[in-house]
Amino acid sequence: MDCLKRNIGRRLVFVAFGIALIVAVVAACGPSMHSSSFYVYVTKKSIAVGSANTDPEITATARYKEIIPETRSIAYRPPDSCFDQSASAATGKASVQAQILTTSCGVWLAELERALARNGFEVTSWQTLIGNMGGAKISGDTVISRAKELGVEVLMMINSLDVGRVNLDSRYSTNIRFYESNKKGVRKDPLPLDPARQRALLAGIPGGAGVPYRAISATVDVTAIDLKTNQAVWFFRQTISEEVKREYAFEGLFLCMEQSYRGAPTSRTCNRRIPVGRKDIEQSMSEISTQGQSTGGAVNPDQNEKYKMIKGVVKNLSDEFARGRRQ
Repeated sequence: MDCLKRNIGRRLVFVAFGIALIVAVVAACGPSMHSSSFYVYVTKKSIAVGSANTDPEITATARYKEIIPETRSIAYRPPDSCFDQSASAATGKASVQAQILTTSCGVWLAELERALARNGFEVTSWQTLIGNMGGAKISGDTVISRAKELGVEVLMMINSLDVGRVNLDSRYSTNIRFYESNKKGVRKDPLPLDPARQRALLAGIPGGAGVPYRAISATVDVTAIDLKTNQAVWFFRQTISEEVKREYAFEGLFLCMEQSYRGAPTSRTCNRRIPVGRKDIEQSMSEISTQGQSTGGAVNPDQNEKYKMIKGVVKNLSDEFARGRRQ
């Protein structure tokens, strides 16, 4: 009987010791596990700017350099075909209700001639070269002979003048900021975050402004002929485009959760976005032309931009041709 009591007593001691050991282990492990959460307010602004402007391709012969200082009289050879538009339609300033009077090719050739006149040349009108031949197709020899009779020294041949859309080369910049916040989305002080937390947050933010792929462009290709020698003495080609700017803005509140064991992080999640009414801006994107931010009340802004591109490339053409006179 005494032996039985002693065995029971020993077992009770072992059970008590085991329970105490379990309690001690649980007590030791419990405080080592830690969970925390905090709010982060994120702002992101991206800007992509693109253009397709090219440097002019110019070939100036020795003959051009010889004659240009004394060249006064210039004319444009009438083109073989053209896109007829009135001035209001070509510039996009008005919608045409009724076209009263118009001259085939007149608006665009006038733009070319006007640019030469601004550089001090005496411009013989292309209509004068046609004379009384009207709408008949005129041979190159006939135009050259007529130009020589009128005292034209250099005849400009329009190989091509066109507008279109081109792919853009772009410049891209992004600005991202992190701030302390609360569940109401109040933005507080800037919050320094380690790269791992930043990556987790950025994973929950939409892309960005992206590349503005295409823009309105104008291309001109012209050859200048010296009528004394009938030599092609100067060549010009260039493409210019509007500069397109695309902006993207994002603001959002995120809840970050972190668990750690004895001070070492075991898991991090920072991509849970919290709606906070109007503060949670999904995406705000706009596309503007920085060359022509104001269309001056144009009825057709797209056509107005095309006109500006043509006017710009024609001005470059005339300025570059006249540059030899100043060198």
